[in-house]
Amino acid sequence: MNNDYTYTIKDVEDTANVVKATVTNPLSGYEFADVDDICSSVITCIFDTVQNVQDTSIEFVARVAMNAIESVCAFVRASKGGANKWKAPKSLPPFAISEILEHTGESKVLLDDVKHPVLLIYNQYTGIWDMIESENDATIYNIISKCNKSLNSKQRMEVVTALKARLQFNKATIAHPTRTARYEAYNNCVWDYEEQKTIDFDTARSMGLLFTQKAAMTDYNEDADMSPIWVDEVNNRIMTVDEIVEEWLDNDEEKIEAFWIGCHAMTRPHCQGFQKSIVLVDTKKAGKNGKSQAGEMIASVIGTGNYSGATISDLNDAKNGGFNMQDLTHVSAIISTDAKEDDYIEDSKLFKQLATHDNIKVNQKYKEPITFRPYVQTWFTYNGFPRFRDDGDAISRRLYLIDFNKRFTATANPEIRAFLTSKEVSEYVLNKLVHMDIRAFKEFDFQKALLGEFKAETNPIARFMDYITDSANRLDEEEHWDMYDFDFLYALYQDWYRNDNSGKDKGLVGRNGFQDGVRIWAGSNMNGWRVTAKKNEKVGLQTIQASKAYLEHHEIFIRDFRYERYSMLDKYINFAYSEKQVHNRYMGNDRKVRIRGVYKLTQDLIEEDKKQFDAYRESLREGSDDDE
Repeated sequence: MNNDYTYTIKDVEDTANVVKATVTNPLSGYEFADVDDICSSVITCIFDTVQNVQDTSIEFVARVAMNAIESVCAFVRASKGGANKWKAPKSLPPFAISEILEHTGESKVLLDDVKHPVLLIYNQYTGIWDMIESENDATIYNIISKCNKSLNSKQRMEVVTALKARLQFNKATIAHPTRTARYEAYNNCVWDYEEQKTIDFDTARSMGLLFTQKAAMTDYNEDADMSPIWVDEVNNRIMTVDEIVEEWLDNDEEKIEAFWIGCHAMTRPHCQGFQKSIVLVDTKKAGKNGKSQAGEMIASVIGTGNYSGATISDLNDAKNGGFNMQDLTHVSAIISTDAKEDDYIEDSKLFKQLATHDNIKVNQKYKEPITFRPYVQTWFTYNGFPRFRDDGDAISRRLYLIDFNKRFTATANPEIRAFLTSKEVSEYVLNKLVHMDIRAFKEFDFQKALLGEFKAETNPIARFMDYITDSANRLDEEEHWDMYDFDFLYALYQDWYRNDNSGKDKGLVGRNGFQDGVRIWAGSNMNGWRVTAKKNEKVGLQTIQASKAYLEHHEIFIRDFRYERYSMLDKYINFAYSEKQVHNRYMGNDRKVRIRGVYKLTQDLIEEDKKQFDAYRESLREGSDDDE
């Protein structure tokens, strides 16, 4: 409908008279059991018989409806009697407003979760469908007010509830948002990536395209194909946008390409090939390398109000209200240019859901929860790497890392921020990005190396195991055990972790999580160390010959790692206690050790006991079930 439609009182009265004449005509088929039937009949008649009604406004339809309802009620009272029964309402009731909104064709319902349908209202000024979270949202509030300004919050909620109920049982009004790689909505148009052309919003709607958000609030400008020039008077130079990016990345061609791919991904939230989080890191933790400016540039393209500035750690606190997930219904990106050092993320569930566009449920205080699928791209900057409690591959698979390690020595010019966030630069960048022929992230060798550094620095269990098994740290093997019980190993790890984190336990995993981490480490490392198999598991080596060194001296790492304040290693310092425990728990008559932990497989063992060892292992596979 046309919200800018102008009309006169005579227009309303004339249209209402036509509607009254139609509704009260015995041949029209309208029947009334009560005033509610009159309201519904009048509204249906308006949209069935009034010519070009879709070109008018909601306000006009509401006034015609109210005028016609009063006239029809008066007619019925005169013909049937019963003044109280056929008394016209003073204003349009909530159910009648919901019927008007249904007939306009500008409301739909989103059923990402059938238990919690989400109302969508078409916004003719933006060309997208606004997601309605409550009766007080500006879009629905303004529409309802045009029909009846006197409704309170409870009555507006009745309108929303009735409208959703009507829409979700009509196939034609169930929303099917456009979530394909071919189309994205930008500020002034829809871009067709296959045809490489623009589509205006009216045409896009007639094609059945439906967007609940814009990928960027920057206009596509076909003439913005030449970079604006920045005059750096402080350093006596002129630079294009591309030259600035090249300087940030020290003219490394792979990093430059990866950077523009990351920028492209930020403007393609509906392309399934871009389901990763772009993370700019400074592995040297030196700063002054341009990564914050890069984030501000892409934030300007996405547009103020169209992105959230939350950090990864803000997402970590989402369950406790640290991050308002309702913001995600109105944005296409999360962009954080506030570089932090070694941020710790306890709960990475929301981070992973956003990266892969999974459904999330948002609980609203005093309101119904909403469930929707946020198509939100994420961009973070860090000094060092963010640290996750979840240290498995599920995190590393969702990261698109680019390192900014060049430290600028030129005199800082604060004017560069104004240049990079200007309208001209944003339009140039968007023009450049939409013409990139790419549908998925491209992986580069430098990123593989970065992921290796990320895993080494952010996976404390792997770092711990790498250290205690590294031959460089075991120069005198007589001072070290060649097998470690999980109980002892976890006690050793706890003290190592506290020493590595200034005595803090934050991020310290429990014993079961530690065992799982050690098994993952052993599965990805071929360094001569193995982990015994779990109960009934037919993989791994489950028996080893007892090491004499294991019984005759203390593990020297106890001395190196023991944390003075509350160490669990103290019981392992007492030699007699340690030997007794080892013998009672693990030793058999044939001096074969049944150990749940980590052991080093030596060449001597393989050569001397291979046949006996293999036979013993087979017997365990066939009948033993008394391991863990």
